[in-house]
Amino acid sequence: MTASNARPIRFDPTPGWVALSILLAMAFLVGWAVDDAAWVIAQGDLTDFLPWTATGGVLVAFLGAASGLGRWRTHLVGAVVAALLVPLMVGSILTHGAGGYVAEYTVAAGASVDAFFDLIVHLRGSTAQYGHSLVILGLFLWANGQFAGYAVFGHRRALPAVVALGAVMFVNVSLTRASQLGYLALFMTLTLLLLVRLHAVDARADWLRRRIGDPGPLAALTLRSGTIFVVVAILSSLALTRVASSKPLEAVWTGTGVQDTLTDVGLWLQRYLPFVTSPKGGSGVNFGTAFQVGTSWTPGDGVAMVVARPAGDPTAYYWQAATYDTFTFDRWSQSEGGQGEVAAGAPLLDGTMELVAPDRYRTVQVRIEPDAYTRPELLSPGTPSVVDRGSTVELDAGGAFVSAVTADGAKEGYTITGVVPRGTDPTTGKDDPKGITAAMLRAAGQQYEPEMSHDTYLRYTHVDAQDRGTPEATKFLELVLSTVAANGRPSNAYDIAATMVAYLHDPNRFHYTTDVSGVDCSNQGIVECFAAHRQGFCQWYATEMAVLLRTQGIPTRVVQGFLPGTRSGPGGGTETVGFDRSHAWVEVWFPGIGWYPFDPTGGGVSALTPPAAGADVPIPSPTPVPSHGDNGDDVLRTVLGSIPPGGGVIVGPGAGSGPFIVIAIVLAAAIGLLAFVAYRRGPREVTPDTAWRSVTGLARRLGFGPRPTQTVYEYSAALGDVLPSVRPELRTVARAKVEVAYGGRVLSADRLRAVRSATGRLRIGLLRLALRRGWRGPRGPRQI
Repeated sequence: MTASNARPIRFDPTPGWVALSILLAMAFLVGWAVDDAAWVIAQGDLTDFLPWTATGGVLVAFLGAASGLGRWRTHLVGAVVAALLVPLMVGSILTHGAGGYVAEYTVAAGASVDAFFDLIVHLRGSTAQYGHSLVILGLFLWANGQFAGYAVFGHRRALPAVVALGAVMFVNVSLTRASQLGYLALFMTLTLLLLVRLHAVDARADWLRRRIGDPGPLAALTLRSGTIFVVVAILSSLALTRVASSKPLEAVWTGTGVQDTLTDVGLWLQRYLPFVTSPKGGSGVNFGTAFQVGTSWTPGDGVAMVVARPAGDPTAYYWQAATYDTFTFDRWSQSEGGQGEVAAGAPLLDGTMELVAPDRYRTVQVRIEPDAYTRPELLSPGTPSVVDRGSTVELDAGGAFVSAVTADGAKEGYTITGVVPRGTDPTTGKDDPKGITAAMLRAAGQQYEPEMSHDTYLRYTHVDAQDRGTPEATKFLELVLSTVAANGRPSNAYDIAATMVAYLHDPNRFHYTTDVSGVDCSNQGIVECFAAHRQGFCQWYATEMAVLLRTQGIPTRVVQGFLPGTRSGPGGGTETVGFDRSHAWVEVWFPGIGWYPFDPTGGGVSALTPPAAGADVPIPSPTPVPSHGDNGDDVLRTVLGSIPPGGGVIVGPGAGSGPFIVIAIVLAAAIGLLAFVAYRRGPREVTPDTAWRSVTGLARRLGFGPRPTQTVYEYSAALGDVLPSVRPELRTVARAKVEVAYGGRVLSADRLRAVRSATGRLRIGLLRLALRRGWRGPRGPRQI
């Protein structure tokens, strides 16, 4: 193509500037709603850039489509721009604007690399980083806006754009606990206006193609009537929400377990995208395989279960659901040790180490009737030992201890027997002579092996390097240890745990609150943050105690379930437990005794009765505690450099990106090869209609799509002028399309084979359109 006949660059903003303004407003509103939800560590100021990334994607798509770049080139350019701008925005937030562009980009990239090594290389349950969450959110909203923009201005279709943006808005409004009705109403208004606008544009184009009078009045009438309809519909909907009293979909959430399923999915996503939280308006209670210590404790209202318990038994039972043995930064999880199917009425604890001293424990049988509690984890007073239905016992990685007992259909009610430590005799109200006393726990010592295997011991004492040795937590631990030493007794697990509980219960030292979203812990883990700011709820208290005990070589696990409920009926035989009683506490292992519970939560929340003092028992001499370090799993991090928690400034050598670039190139090449093979194969069944759609679709992607007013023959002739070598194939497919679509003919098998063969050759021949647009002079228009 010479300079004399080169195609001029043509800027076509159809369907118009009004549509662009509406779409920009929709994308900005979606980003604003996500920002308002404060998904990343509950700090909304971290996500203030999201509305601009969403609108940036729309603008890039608009410019690419209007200038005739074609779909793939537009998306490629948009991806490059997003890869440059979004990390810079995130880096500016992480560094508080204290560095230049290079430093900002390096910090954002380094935070993402650190998260990759935490989650993928080191296989940790969580990560201290949150910079990668900001990058993922920014890129996702950019891509969402870019897709919507090209759907409107590249394909002239509003519905894909509405679906893409609307899905994000709907999910965000559904999951966040913030009230976002205003966002949703405004978004629906803009959506309807966009649909009306695109409909008017289509109607005008149709009138022009058919040459039916002046399309201007028709378009104006469509816009006026459509706008009136939108206003009336939105105002009516808002009025209905003010007066409606029914809840037709409430049963879907509360009666079918959908809410619990969404919670489980959210917790799985939290491992990679820490901004995911539990659904809005639900119980907020999760006893699954993992939980992340959040910034607020909102268990919700309503009755979880009603318990029929032995009448006259005054004991306030903690209702156990699940135990957790693995902790990383802000996440507790259960190590996977397999499952065991147990028949109804069969012992649940056979083969485990849960009961090493059965005579020091007693059994309690209760009947549990779940109300709004629909999770599969069975609830029990203490450790479950027998249940009247077939169940599954979930074990830890060593198979030594029970993580949870689950059963299908548990919401129908079940009778369960639990095992609790002997203390006060429920029949006499006096100390049980076989009960576990403080003196007995004190004298148990810390010789955990060989009763507990070395691997099991390491599992219940392991603390990651990022969670140990922090200044404020160390200071609190030293205070506890010095208090124990001042009592004149040798250091022992019980006195350390009991003293720690006493300090955590002290309102002058720690403050119980269900909302710590205002506390800045961006550069601190849960343990250090709680020790520094000294406020939090049960999960914070339990995590602090469990981790600090582990640093002293004391096996500890965290338990979740419910606090004692409200008793009523004859002899207090009926206990009602609400979701507001959901709770987390700690269990400590004592040699020769087993797990013993401690509740460190202050604010008057704890309902656990401490053990009786008991007669003094000789305390054994302290024994060396085995090392339980992190086994050097930070070697790779040292090679790549380190980022402080939260994605701050790099303090080590720069993160190497070479291997990741190579991996990206290899993956891109593999995907491209697979795409090309699929491309060459083409559709298996070819009709004249599908053949024509295939040809025009490929040409449109490469920037040479048909005009709305062109007939089949006109377009095939124009495309043949651009690529003369494929004119015969174009004539074959075009003629077959016209004869079948407009003439109603049925083609013979020979003609269909000819169409199929011509289509295959065209799919290869049309690839040269990319070369004509990319390297031969100025780019031509989007359509020919």
